[in-house]
Amino acid sequence: MTRRIAQDRTCVAERAPCARDAAIRWFAGPDGSAWPDWTGRARVGGRGAWTCADPACVAAIADGRALSRAVRAPVRAVPPSELVARAAAAGERVFLERLGLATRAGAAAVGEASSREAMRGAGWLLLVADDAGESGVARAEANAIRKGRPVARVASGGRLGAATGRDFVSVIVIQASRFETDITRLAAGLAAFPDTLVTAFADGERAAEAGSELPPNGV
Repeated sequence: MTRRIAQDRTCVAERAPCARDAAIRWFAGPDGSAWPDWTGRARVGGRGAWTCADPACVAAIADGRALSRAVRAPVRAVPPSELVARAAAAGERVFLERLGLATRAGAAAVGEASSREAMRGAGWLLLVADDAGESGVARAEANAIRKGRPVARVASGGRLGAATGRDFVSVIVIQASRFETDITRLAAGLAAFPDTLVTAFADGERAAEAGSELPPNGV
């Protein structure tokens, strides 16, 4: 997995730098095992440590040893598959929460008509539902790819709708804002995990290179 390198985060699994916007913060939860904080902003759980938003890195800390050293306290081991699933579920919750906040703040253009208007601006992220009708979604995705904007495919238009106060949503544009930055980061991270709500993601450069085919989860 290719990452931009930033010196302010060190992955405790790889013992190497990883980009701040492609990392998950971990802390010892009340049960003594590792728990994820995808926001990385609040000091949830006290002292924490970081891994790349990558299932391999998450699985590598499941035995608790690397995190114990980082937080200077015992951390209980869990099965690697359980920790990977825990990370993905937590990321999905934050993704949907931020999407709801973006909608209430007026930073999300929801639906095909609103999205077309929002795509005339700059600095946006496109979300499209895998289970939506093909024609409108395909046009929106092609437009985003042509303009080199990031695109995330989401498994369920029903879940997009629930996050935005509607029954079903096929297309959303997150306009230039802190929400766009956060949701793009979360979408990119979740797409690295198998079987998550975000089924594929391409950033602006990769979207332009990929044409009509976005890389699926884990690629």
